[in-house]
Amino acid sequence: MAFVRPFRLITVLTVLAPLGVVANVYAKLDIGISSSNYLGQGSEGRKDSFSALDLQLDTKTDSDILDTRSLVQSEIGLTDSNYRFIEIPDMYVATSPKLFDNARTTFGRRLTDWSVLDQTWGAGAFQPRFRWDYLRPQQVGLLGLYQELKSGPVKLTAFYSPIFIPDRGAPLDFADGRIRSISPWVVNPPYEIEIMRKSVPVRYDAQVPSIGSIIRQDTIGGQMMLDAGEGVWGSVSYMHKPMNQLLMSYEAYLAADDAHVTLYPRVAYHHVASMDLGMHGKTMSGSISGIADIPTDDFHGPTLWTSQQVGNMFLVSPSLTMYPWGSKKGGNLSVSYLRVIGKDPPDTGYLADGTSREFDSRYPFKSAFLMTAELPQWRRLTTDFRLLFDIQNPGTIVSWMFTYAPDRDWKLFLATDVLSSFTDETADGTDFIHRYRENDRVTGGVTYVF
Repeated sequence: MAFVRPFRLITVLTVLAPLGVVANVYAKLDIGISSSNYLGQGSEGRKDSFSALDLQLDTKTDSDILDTRSLVQSEIGLTDSNYRFIEIPDMYVATSPKLFDNARTTFGRRLTDWSVLDQTWGAGAFQPRFRWDYLRPQQVGLLGLYQELKSGPVKLTAFYSPIFIPDRGAPLDFADGRIRSISPWVVNPPYEIEIMRKSVPVRYDAQVPSIGSIIRQDTIGGQMMLDAGEGVWGSVSYMHKPMNQLLMSYEAYLAADDAHVTLYPRVAYHHVASMDLGMHGKTMSGSISGIADIPTDDFHGPTLWTSQQVGNMFLVSPSLTMYPWGSKKGGNLSVSYLRVIGKDPPDTGYLADGTSREFDSRYPFKSAFLMTAELPQWRRLTTDFRLLFDIQNPGTIVSWMFTYAPDRDWKLFLATDVLSSFTDETADGTDFIHRYRENDRVTGGVTYVF
């Protein structure tokens, strides 16, 4: 789905909001149908085609006292009832700038620019992500209380939340001793292993903590930003919070006729800090962004458990964006480089083999370039191009999207994603492109905007 159109005023209503305040209401509803078709062989049980009804409701109100914002997205499968989701990246209520010029209090889920690197690379260090699509993870806002103070070009933001919502992706179904998912981005584990030249079936289970014990976690943090518009800007952000990715342990043992594996997810905390320095210009803009990710997790489970470990990671990313067609609205070209310093520590426990390949790395790309191009509109046709080149584990992800708007209410789009891995079959299991190289796809759809 591509929902990039700015707010269009459907109607401006004068309503009596709470506290007797007169408010303006803006809303936009997008309804569409899309279909994605995966072309590679894929893992066992993978579905190759998904068709869905796409819905997005974008609303906001402004008044003399309170402002609100709500962004709700949903997909409902047309051919598979298990393919459905609802996501709310933004939903909050805030004091109006008309009430206090230099202070604003916000409660709810709000998308915030904590780090350029986190946004550009979808790293998931600060804000959680919706990861149905691993190629385009979507950041969603942190849920909590925000307090902003502004004086001239300086803005201070403080944040606190007693609620933690981790990354969300395709749901896993544990049934009949197997792990199943309709998502092409879930690599199903083996259902048989060979022991002493005999094929033995594997049965899986999961001991998931209660929802309450997962979400009742504290986050505290803040940001200081200096931005005067054109010219140099900078920001520093810090949080002590749960990692957006749940960490895993497992216990495995051999019974009389089969093997049993039980998974144990857990919440782990970390300190995460970022520093950004950039420049705004009329023909180009650039930035250098860094993140320090310092886990406080030192987990060692029972003797028979094998557990994922995490270590200190330092990420740096310089970026440059140019506007060769005369204005920022006319299209742009950008290039960004990511370097991750630090390694995933080896797993610990009974079946640990001295590597970290049993579990997904939180940062799959350790050294990579990302190049994007948004071309100017030509006869109502716009073209977006994206190339990711992984240097450490050689491979590429090439993506195109063509959008045609016959009028102001309709949009038709066609997109392709091609993954090419240049590593061999013995590549490290943490090589993202090699793992999902069978997920080449073509996506098309049509959207109507009310």
